[in-house]
Amino acid sequence: MTRRNRLNIRLLGPLAVTCSDGTPASFPTQKSQALLAMIALAGPGGLHRDTAADLLWSRSGQVQARTNLRQSLASLRKALGADAEVIETRGPVLGLRSDAVALDVDALGKETPPQGAAQRRDDLVAASTLLAGLTVNEAPFEGWLTAERAKYTALLSSELARIAEDLLGERNFSAALTAARRLLDLDALNEAAHRLVLRVLHAQGETATALRHYDRMREVFLEDLGIQPGPETTALIGRIRSAPDEPATPEATPAPPVTAAARPRDKPSVAVLPFTNMSGDPEQDYFSDGITEDIITGLSRFRTLFVVARHSSFAIRHENLGVREIGQRLGVEYVVEGSVRRAGTKVRISVQLADALTGNHVWAERYDREFDDIFAVQDEVTRSIVAVLPGRVQEDVADRALRMPTENMKAYEYMLRGKSLRDGLNAEDTVEARELFRKALELDPRYARAYMYLADTYVVDGWLGLAEEGAAGKSLALSRKGAGLDNNDVYIQDQLGYAFLCEGLWDEAEVQFEKTLSKIVNEAESMAWCGYAFLLLGQREKALEVVQEAIRLDPLHSPSIDWTLGQIRFFTGDYGAVVQVLIGEALLNSLAHAFLVSAYAHLGQTHEADAALSEFIRMRRREFASRDIIIQNDTVESLAGAYRPMWRNPGDWEHLAGGLRKAGLPD
Repeated sequence: MTRRNRLNIRLLGPLAVTCSDGTPASFPTQKSQALLAMIALAGPGGLHRDTAADLLWSRSGQVQARTNLRQSLASLRKALGADAEVIETRGPVLGLRSDAVALDVDALGKETPPQGAAQRRDDLVAASTLLAGLTVNEAPFEGWLTAERAKYTALLSSELARIAEDLLGERNFSAALTAARRLLDLDALNEAAHRLVLRVLHAQGETATALRHYDRMREVFLEDLGIQPGPETTALIGRIRSAPDEPATPEATPAPPVTAAARPRDKPSVAVLPFTNMSGDPEQDYFSDGITEDIITGLSRFRTLFVVARHSSFAIRHENLGVREIGQRLGVEYVVEGSVRRAGTKVRISVQLADALTGNHVWAERYDREFDDIFAVQDEVTRSIVAVLPGRVQEDVADRALRMPTENMKAYEYMLRGKSLRDGLNAEDTVEARELFRKALELDPRYARAYMYLADTYVVDGWLGLAEEGAAGKSLALSRKGAGLDNNDVYIQDQLGYAFLCEGLWDEAEVQFEKTLSKIVNEAESMAWCGYAFLLLGQREKALEVVQEAIRLDPLHSPSIDWTLGQIRFFTGDYGAVVQVLIGEALLNSLAHAFLVSAYAHLGQTHEADAALSEFIRMRRREFASRDIIIQNDTVESLAGAYRPMWRNPGDWEHLAGGLRKAGLPD
């Protein structure tokens, strides 16, 4: 059905919907409004029903939450009337028909035709906080909303700053002042916006008003942040005082507010604050400071992070600042804080990672140790913290990227979004991940990590027997390209070893993994994948030792690491442990299902083996169908034969296949 008009959804301000016939839509509940907003902001990828249910009905059981979602979706469609068809259902995903809906947020960051520039300028100046006034009393939703508001506030502020500069250049002082003051409505501590107001007032000849504005601004900064205005503002007010009748010169570049979302770094930035000594003994400061310095040093090794130098983070140790103010002061997206409390022979070390943009906690942990060897405690706790933190930061950035319009993503965000899909180790997600890595390389053709992860998608296909012709050669070529761009990144070195494995270059792979493992310090994920490689090479005990150490370093590891552990346990003969590990989230793909079937069969649990075999066949056929591969019969060879090249020792495949036969799968 072709529409002449579209459904208009205003999100910058209180939610407002105008139907295609020009009438406003009204919604029965705040949650129905929230649901529409979530679908609208989800972008082309859509909103998964489970995500919506978890965010809006977090205190309900799963069944009740899904029922509530269906009811809310029905009331939403009823409120939209003839426009209800704009909400699409694509399996478990909800989306909006882009050809039938107009969103005000879509205009942010895009060029506007000259004929629509004036209207767009007026619309943006009239806009306000995303979904102003909307609240549903659900903590997960409020967290989501806080992050979305911060992102769109940064985008809107950047647009308003440019508009104010343009209007000032056109000497349209009244409109420029309105735009600058709208910036301050969004963030009263936006120093660049305060300078814009000062410049406009000065250009109008209202010097006395400008000086009063500066005095009020200075009071606010001292009261809320405990700081003086910055050098640019101080220099500007000096020029205004010395030349009260001359217009202030324009700033070199219109600046958006100082927020983490607006910072042009290509990787997350982190500040580690001095850990607080809570022992009441000033002499213990050296211990808490030592942990802080070691964490800074350890995190600085990770190529996916920008870590603020020690002197910068230690410089604010005695200032009473909140997380968001610290983020603004140091120009970082994440802040690490901690404390050390010693009581007798015991010491408790607490650490937390916070999002400096929203102030929300991302991760926290506590370490209780005996204080018998101070240096051993410092080394052990530091190593554990450093092993975990980069992964938690990456997960948070990837989660943000999932909610970000694709056109606004940077190469790093494409890479992380792709990695989160690749970690699922399944056929469908691997294809999607491959496209995201290619997009990252389109933006940055010298992005070594993106080459590495792109190469890895062909490795995963090879494991599952789904690889296209020449895939192993592509993986090796891409891995070598990544290594050529960055030969010191252990993750890239790790991947190069897997490319050798896929080509059947067993000796070269073994040398490569030994070399990589010798370079790993705290990179738990890379360590675990080295361990899995040793399993494929036939070194079972070494594989178990390495993976267990990686898990000890990062107890909150991803399910993909349990996926490797389950297979290692199988080949060491601990079938009960295989079932315990693989029966949950680690059941990522058909290979994991095959090991679960085989483990049940070797344990003699025939009923469980039979049920697991049916699920394996279903999953395996689904994988083949995703690549248009046709199989006629369900046999060991047709379903599991393609796994055979994974292992150096042919007997390893026979061990797995033997369990499948015991479970009733014919040859």
